[in-house]
Amino acid sequence: MRARLQGWGTSSRKRGRQVAWLAVLGGLAVLFGLFWVLMGLLMAMRIEEQDGAIIGGFCAVTGGVIPCIVGAVLIALAVRRRATLQRLGALVAWAERRGPSFSQAEVAQALEIDAEDAEALVLRAVTEGLLSDDESPVAIATSPGAPRWRADGTLEPGAVLGGTWRVDRLLGAGGMGQVYEATHTRTGRRYALKTLPPSTRLAPTAIERFEREARAASALGHPGICPVHDFDQTDDGLAYLVMELLEGETLEDRLRTRGALEWAEARTIAVQVADALAAAHAAGLLHRDVKPANVFLRRGPEGERAVLLDFGLVKPLDDAATSRITATGEAVGTPLYMSPEQARGEALDVRADIYGLAAVVYEMVTGVPPFLEPTVALAYAKLLDTPCPRVSRVAVQPLPEALDALLEAALAKDPTTRPPDIVAFRDAIGAA
Repeated sequence: MRARLQGWGTSSRKRGRQVAWLAVLGGLAVLFGLFWVLMGLLMAMRIEEQDGAIIGGFCAVTGGVIPCIVGAVLIALAVRRRATLQRLGALVAWAERRGPSFSQAEVAQALEIDAEDAEALVLRAVTEGLLSDDESPVAIATSPGAPRWRADGTLEPGAVLGGTWRVDRLLGAGGMGQVYEATHTRTGRRYALKTLPPSTRLAPTAIERFEREARAASALGHPGICPVHDFDQTDDGLAYLVMELLEGETLEDRLRTRGALEWAEARTIAVQVADALAAAHAAGLLHRDVKPANVFLRRGPEGERAVLLDFGLVKPLDDAATSRITATGEAVGTPLYMSPEQARGEALDVRADIYGLAAVVYEMVTGVPPFLEPTVALAYAKLLDTPCPRVSRVAVQPLPEALDALLEAALAKDPTTRPPDIVAFRDAIGAA
């Protein structure tokens, strides 16, 4: 774990402005409400036209109480956010003094808070980029022959990796790396090149996950899984893999621009993703991070096809006894689509991927994931304890009657009540 002071500066300024606005708006609302409460009391005390004065005064008092309550809520929220900001600041300052290695127990002791509060605070700091996971850090150094970097930490166009892959432009970036369009210097063919973040001190487990993605995707050979053509590291330790360059968009992008999809389109995508997962499961591999960002809608001569991306969290089934929990207490995966047993760090099997795909289907037909909350902590809480709303109550479009029961079973907290395998879930989706 390592503090990121630049990230803290940006976050603290943003949060400080939010706190100030909440306090100002809350104060104005309280003053406005108190004014009308006072006016109402004065009206009610008028002697002449007693009945009308009492009614008008009652209405004014009632109308003044509401903004007073709203203002009090805003002020309380501002106080709470200020307290959170102070705690985050204390955590970042202590982490900077403490060094790159510490535990949640040490956080709780240093800040004089209980273990649960320490876990939530560290999780929030990591989520907002104020702390980086540097467990057993391995620094990526630069050397005279190293690739050229921009100030924002991305590769400069024209950089050549492995003497073969010339970087043309950045396509996107995420938590597990950056993706570039690259050209094979000898054949001239274009590919997608993915690198691990160069400006971050990386744990060995990150390199292992990256290598696992390359080997797993290469071995499956399924049209619904993006193939990997090369994997290597530069002399200064930059890990990269080379994949097929796909034309199209991610499912996340489509949902962001179009909202909920028609059932026929959602069903086709779900069946194709289930086919890819079935191939992975048959090869003894779990994906563990099925989400819209990892589903690419590829355009080709034969039409559109869903392709499953990012096997960075893939794990052999015989090595999936437990899901990995980081030193921050954060389960590896995405909480909006993560199964409850994965969030708890319990034993995993193919039903964890069934849950992830069911959550994706839920979002495709409703426009929102099953548990959409403003914070990661609230998302985890609902994921673990709250039943998912029935899809027919959330969706605005007509859906097959069987879909309610199917998704309710696939999104169950208890994995034993879900469909037994991805093929059964795929067939049920196709038949709906």
